[in-house]
Amino acid sequence: MGQTTISVDEEVADRLYDRKGRGESYNDVILELLERAESGETPAHDDGEPFDNVNLRGDPSTALDDENTESDTEPATLAETIDAVADDVLPGSGSKLDARREAFHAVVEYLREHGEAKTAAFKEDVYAEHPAEYGTPRSWWKNGMYPALAELAERTDAVERADTSGTWRFIDDA
Repeated sequence: MGQTTISVDEEVADRLYDRKGRGESYNDVILELLERAESGETPAHDDGEPFDNVNLRGDPSTALDDENTESDTEPATLAETIDAVADDVLPGSGSKLDARREAFHAVVEYLREHGEAKTAAFKEDVYAEHPAEYGTPRSWWKNGMYPALAELAERTDAVERADTSGTWRFIDDA
């Protein structure tokens, strides 16, 4: 069988790289994902836990809660929790991850300053100064800030996940 080249954006490339094990090719990873999708099987993390919170269509509003993301040791401060979430959730590495971590800190700081905010406010007020190597505010929110903020809400009482109106709240400086 011949080979062909496909082009993917950096986000997809990073996600494929994260799934690739030692000795595996990208072709192996893509074939496994396709086979699982065709069989209706839920994809799994490298540790064997299901990717229950992943929506392959990319709509974070339909993502499920992942109860297996908390570490055994809780970070002592909110800043440490933010960094832990950034490391666990935000895609990329090196300077890209650093920019995304900084953007995530800015999102939380914005929420802290305002007490509550809707998605549009984050995109309008925070993205411009902290694009974190995303090309659009929509991509920035959907692929980075939303999943990170949702995970932060799971790990701490300081942030309350958006309600049905889409309003996120900062509860406490804990």
